[in-house]
Parts: sequence; structure tokens; C-alpha cells
Amino acid sequence: MENIIAKLLKSHDEGKLNRRQLIQNLAVLAAAGTAASVPAAAADTPYKATMLHHLSLTVPDYAKSRDFYVNTFGMKVNSEESTRCQLSSGNCMMVVRGGNVTIPMVDHFGIAVEGFNATNKDTVVAELKRRGLNPSTGTKELGISIKDPGGFRIQVERGSK
Repeated sequence: MENIIAKLLKSHDEGKLNRRQLIQNLAVLAAAGTAASVPAAAADTPYKATMLHHLSLTVPDYAKSRDFYVNTFGMKVNSEESTRCQLSSGNCMMVVRGGNVTIPMVDHFGIAVEGFNATNKDTVVAELKRRGLNPSTGTKELGISIKDPGGFRIQVERGSK
């Protein structure tokens, strides 16, 4: 994480990021670090987060944001549609999409969950409901979305095991 912070600070110092963008990126990193740690009190959970799977951004100028992440951080465009692309570099994956917004926003983020797969999706949904989380499912094979207490949308993803 130190490398990422150093790169963000360097980009800010070089004028490639303004103060607001720097703070937003640092906040996302802090959230990612928090999401990856599981407090001892949560040991009874049947599904352990294994990593931040992806981050999804909605921005006013799709092409400008795509080019920023490619040119500043060396991210690779894995797939691209009219105003949406998937970017990756190493274990970092994100989706950038254009939208009718004046201020860029984190649309949602995905958390990879250990032991979650297509065969136990109904069990996972039932457990999330039991915990009062009101999960919604999409058309994708494993699409389950919930909201955290702050209102952030989380997409539950297949874990590494």
C-alpha cells in the first residue's frame, strides 16, 4: 500500500492529481484496507473476505478517466464498451464508466468472499438476509449486492478458495 500512496503523492506533486482527487483516492485506499481486515468479533461469519475484488467508478468524462489510469498507473484495458471499461494491473481491478454526474463517485466495490460459488449462492443470500442485509441478485451468475451501514453498495464476488 505504501507504493500506491507514494505514487498518488507523486502524481499530486506533479500536478496530475488535484487535492480533491488525492483525498478521494486516499479514502478509497483506506476503505480497501478496512474491508480486508476482519475483527476478532466477526469470527462467527461463514464467509470471510479475502480481498477487495474491484472498484467501480462513475465519472463525467469516461475517456479522460480511462486514459488517466492507463497513462498514470500503467493499467491495462481488459475490455471496453461505449462508455465503460475494465482496467487491471497486477491484483488491482477497476471499472470506469461514464455517467450523468458532475462529481465523480465510487459506484460500488466488490469483495471476494472465501467459499462463495455458484452452487451455494442461495445459501449465501439466505445468510445475508438472516443478518438483515436485504441482498439483491442480478442477472450475472454470482451477482449479489448489499449495502453497508454507510450506504455503499458492495458486490459479493467469488473468493479465492
